[in-house]
Amino acid sequence: KMPKELHVGFNGCGMACYRAVFDDIGIVYRKKKFDLFIGSKPVGRTAHAAQPVLEGIDPEKLIPLLTEIVADYKENAHPNERFFKYFKRVKKILNFNYVDMSCKIKVEEAPCGD
Repeated sequence: KMPKELHVGFNGCGMACYRAVFDDIGIVYRKKKFDLFIGSKPVGRTAHAAQPVLEGIDPEKLIPLLTEIVADYKENAHPNERFFKYFKRVKKILNFNYVDMSCKIKVEEAPCGD
């Protein structure tokens, strides 16, 4: 049971052509290792890709790292709180600091408030 639906994307192309960087947690295989992206907002007027947080993860370290990230979210997020909103609110997941990846121009607020 998670606070909200969580999408984990895996991409076997180093160019991230499968759009894993637009999932809550994106994993991109590159040079026999993995790069990690977290915190995307895939839809809406302020949609943005996830931020890159770690490059060159050894294969044997990937699953334990993902398990820690998911456990942090599961344990500390508010009910119904999306992963990107959780990351933005807490400003840090494990050793990964939040960086605002949203649009840098002024966008009128949507009627739904998102």
